[in-house]
Amino acid sequence: MIDGTRVQGILVNDTPLRIGGGKTSVSKSAFQQTTDSAMIMRKGVPFIPGSTLKGFMRSLVESMIKARGGKVVYPYDDKEDNGKTGEENKKPDDITSQLFGSQSNASAVEVMDAMPVDRPTVHTRTMVTIDRVFNGQYPSNLFSLDMVDVGNKFKFTAILWGIELSEDCKGNDEKGEIIAQVIETMKSGFQIGGKKSTGLGLMRLTEVKCTKFGLSDLEV
Repeated sequence: MIDGTRVQGILVNDTPLRIGGGKTSVSKSAFQQTTDSAMIMRKGVPFIPGSTLKGFMRSLVESMIKARGGKVVYPYDDKEDNGKTGEENKKPDDITSQLFGSQSNASAVEVMDAMPVDRPTVHTRTMVTIDRVFNGQYPSNLFSLDMVDVGNKFKFTAILWGIELSEDCKGNDEKGEIIAQVIETMKSGFQIGGKKSTGLGLMRLTEVKCTKFGLSDLEV
């Protein structure tokens, strides 16, 4: 019996990449940062969180389903219990929730953190704040950000539970076909991270391969 598919590939950034650490990343060493907003790192090495990649994939699927006129249930729309019983409280039957989970069911898609193939090269860019009221530059208000240079590579791995894809990553049912479209989009190019409106974070998924597995094939 097929238990799922492992999707592997290499992510390459075609424009500088920046994924900020956010407020939760502030530590005792925060004041030692040379930039105004720390980039997310693990042991001093930039990486792409699996949650960032999965979030992009879910948003893409939601857009695809809505474009077809299908139903999309957002993960926190169905509050726990919510006074509903029986038939009203059943698991969401929309394809997005079946793939990426909701409060009522687990996700069928797991995306691992994308660690770099080699230590990424990073540069610092000084930028100017935009005045949102007058739609122009905010005088004398500069800030600097660290960014991963163009052409760095990251290892991509996703585990698809109960979803079968062929070796060339084609699906044979609705779930498989949707994930196959997501993979094709990622191969063509997609954006993640911060400052996307300025062109940052353009990525491509390359060297993609899909491998079917059973539970006994997974490493613990």
